[in-house]
Amino acid sequence: MAKKNDVEAQLKAPFPLADLEWRVGSTFKEGTKGILLPFVTARAIQERLDQVFGVEGWKNKPDIYEQGVVCTLTATTADGKVIEKADGAEFSQVSGLKGGISGALKRAASAMGIGRYLYDLPVINVELDHKRFKGKVVALPDEFVPESEKTGATEVKIEYYGFAGSDGGYNNHRGASNSAPLGNVSEDEIKAAMDFVVRNDKYNEGKKMSEVWEKSLRFLANGRDKEQARAARIVARHKGIAL
Repeated sequence: MAKKNDVEAQLKAPFPLADLEWRVGSTFKEGTKGILLPFVTARAIQERLDQVFGVEGWKNKPDIYEQGVVCTLTATTADGKVIEKADGAEFSQVSGLKGGISGALKRAASAMGIGRYLYDLPVINVELDHKRFKGKVVALPDEFVPESEKTGATEVKIEYYGFAGSDGGYNNHRGASNSAPLGNVSEDEIKAAMDFVVRNDKYNEGKKMSEVWEKSLRFLANGRDKEQARAARIVARHKGIAL
C-alpha cells in the first residue's frame, strides 16, 4: 500500500500504451475523418487501485438507475484516510449494463486522478474508413507515457492498416471545431464548472453541471449561453465524454 505522500503521484502516473483503448468520437467530412479519444481500460484501473491501496484497500459500489449507473469508489490510505469519489455513465444500445458499469468506474477513477493526464493530450485527428478507425496509436509524447516507454517522441504517431493517412500517419494537430479550444484547464476551473448551476433548461435547471446526464451535457455544450456552454464542455472533457 502506498504511503500518504505517494498516493496522488501513483494515482496520476501515466499508463503504458497497452493499457489504453481508443475510440472514435466526433466524425466529419462525411465520415472520412474523426477525433480519436483515449481511455484507460477497466482492468488497468483495477490494477492501479490494487497497487496504490492494496487488494483489500478499495471497493467499487455500482448503483443502477433507469438511465444508467453511478459507481462510488472508496479507498483507504496507509494512514487510514478514506477517499471517496463517484460518477456515472448512461446505458447505450451497444454496451448495456456491463458497459454502463465499466464507464461509470472509469469516470469515478478519473475523479480520483487516474488517467486524468489524458485530457491534456492534443486533439488527435485521424483518417477514417466509413467512420471506422483502421489503425493504432504507436507513440505518444514522452510526458504522456511511463519512464520505460519514453522514446523522445514529441508527437502522437498513428499507424494505419490498409491505407495511409493523408498526413503520412502523424496526427497531432488540432481538429476542426465549432467551439473555441478549451486549452489547459486548471483544477479550480474544473471545480467551478462541476458546481455551475444550470439555467434556462427545461430538464436540468437548478442542477449542478456535474449532475447532468451525458445527452443533456452535449446539448448544453452547444447552447447559446457561452458561459454555460464552456462549463458543460469542461465537465464533458473531465468525464471523457465526446461532444
